[in-house]
Amino acid sequence: MMRFFKPTVFLLPAFLFLSLFARAQDSVIVSWKTTAEKITEGKYKIIFYGTIKKGWHIYTAPNAEADMSGITTSPEDSSIILKEMQFVTKSIVPQTDVLGVKNLQVASDSIIFFQIAEIPAETGTAFFMQVHYSVADGESFYSESSPPLKIFTGTGPAPAAVSNRILIET
Repeated sequence: MMRFFKPTVFLLPAFLFLSLFARAQDSVIVSWKTTAEKITEGKYKIIFYGTIKKGWHIYTAPNAEADMSGITTSPEDSSIILKEMQFVTKSIVPQTDVLGVKNLQVASDSIIFFQIAEIPAETGTAFFMQVHYSVADGESFYSESSPPLKIFTGTGPAPAAVSNRILIET
């Protein structure tokens, strides 16, 4: 019985001490939402809304010196054609940057942009896209991709019904 208590007496206080300093971090720096507005048959305005975590900024434009592509998007369906991106949110230029590069265009707090997409009718009523971007705070820099964002167009054939129910016979 004494053997059991010796490691426990050491490990329990160590665990309690470390748990005071460990804290979970929210790994989502930018959370995204989308909407689609029909322009004409097969042509949509896809609007992206990003909410940026406090203290962080997102790089909006390409910069060769920093080897950054800015914000880009990619549909899962290669038949979707994307046109040039248009920013609604005005970019700002920070005084100093974690990369040490001047004149980088960034947005903080939130960002809104849109892209015109040509979507074939056979795509269905919804499709997925991802947003690729770089973010930084005063100390850290990350290149990230959003999870796949489901965009509803409401046109084309309805997707096949999928069921995730399991029948358990009794």
